[in-house]
Amino acid sequence: MIIELERRICPLSGFCLFLSFFFISLVIAQEPYMVKDIWEGSSWGLDGLMDTIVIGDILYFPANDGIHGTELWRSNGTAIGTWMVKDITPGSGDSNPRSFVEMNGIIYFWAEDDKHNGQFWKTNGTADGTTKIKDMRPSWLINVNGTLFFTHSPTQLWKSNGTPEGTVMVIDIQPNVSNNIEYLINFHDKLYFNYTFYRFWKSDGTKEGTVEILNGGANDPVEYKNELYFGYRSSDMYALARSDGTTEGTVFLKTFHSAPQQLIRVRDTLFFMASTAEQGTELWKTDGTPEGTVLIKDIYPGSYYSYDASYHNITKWNGNLYFTANDGTNGYELWKSDGTEQGTIMVKDIQPGWRDSSRPGSMIVINGIIYFSAATYDYGRELWQSDGTEEGTHIVKDINPGVSYAAPISLTLSPKKLFFYADDGTHGEELWAMDLLPAQQITPQHIIDHILNRKELPPELLPYADKNDDGCVDIADVILFAKMLDLYE
Repeated sequence: MIIELERRICPLSGFCLFLSFFFISLVIAQEPYMVKDIWEGSSWGLDGLMDTIVIGDILYFPANDGIHGTELWRSNGTAIGTWMVKDITPGSGDSNPRSFVEMNGIIYFWAEDDKHNGQFWKTNGTADGTTKIKDMRPSWLINVNGTLFFTHSPTQLWKSNGTPEGTVMVIDIQPNVSNNIEYLINFHDKLYFNYTFYRFWKSDGTKEGTVEILNGGANDPVEYKNELYFGYRSSDMYALARSDGTTEGTVFLKTFHSAPQQLIRVRDTLFFMASTAEQGTELWKTDGTPEGTVLIKDIYPGSYYSYDASYHNITKWNGNLYFTANDGTNGYELWKSDGTEQGTIMVKDIQPGWRDSSRPGSMIVINGIIYFSAATYDYGRELWQSDGTEEGTHIVKDINPGVSYAAPISLTLSPKKLFFYADDGTHGEELWAMDLLPAQQITPQHIIDHILNRKELPPELLPYADKNDDGCVDIADVILFAKMLDLYE
């Protein structure tokens, strides 16, 4: 297809330059491929839903080659570029690295020694740069403005700057008690967390500054309109709550039959799932006011539950929420919502029938395309994609041919590839990848760099940067693209 595009460099650089040129746009089909048979043969080099993290173009993940046990590996998406970083537990023993978090380009995680004792580690991606920080088992690792927070033992909160001497306990809330610190989050550069099921705390990193703010727990807290919103739960009430981080600044917007969950902001609307005795678990929204906290649609009419949280099955793109729901007629299928009742619709009945469901899960969106796993009688559970339309929703590849399950999980995005785990029926569960199309590799920063002449976009990518289709690559495209990605309210 021949396209003529006019390129303009003007909004931020202070001048306008128009250049017309022709080019041929080639569409290359994406084809998933196995990156490497890590444990050669039919044995599984990967096993189940494991932690992954991407730094630059490199995926870090735990894997087992059948010789060294489950250790830390890295991959750039090629067989030759996939190798074990370090044999942390020498020999065939497993170190089982997990809980990866990045701070200043360094990955922090915990691993086990040969006696299954927990250890706090860090890596720069090299064997020599993979070192133990301290003999301890950190859980719920999180980076809060350059400080790592984590739990060690059920009631102890710790912090670290990445050095042994800088790894210290903040507070032991109740020594020798079996309660747990969990669900650590960052809000306004302070740490918030649940202690036991019914206590909500915050910390500035000091013992004195670690205090309880609510006699109740918080489900799926997210930032919205400069406040923290969450599903509140206590021994006598469930509600949607908002808070400025103080006890007196916490407001309950609406009570429910159970604590709201799956809170996610889509532009200026906060979506969530909540249950009432009359409607069951359904899709709701709020604008931050009690009167603006309303049911969007009773998808499964009556007191039945339309939503199943057992799959990672919610994401967003360009003002729409994508999720899995059951309307009582078609089973659990892919749905989308723009926040209105009429705009909340099933995208496609992938596996037709009330008793049969495709149960989409492991959703991830890449510039307008939603990738997910789905199950059908014809293909088993495989990798699917959707552009939000029925005709644009289809299987990507029958990785495990026939009705057997490839069961793609741990979908993880790098700048140029989509990584995931899958079983092709021959090699066991191994690392797979798929190259992103040119349009999927562009970010708002690429467009800004192009406008400012910091780094030119190749001519063949300019049409994909022209988000508003006005024949000009300018700041308007950056704003529209950021809005599509929901980078601001």
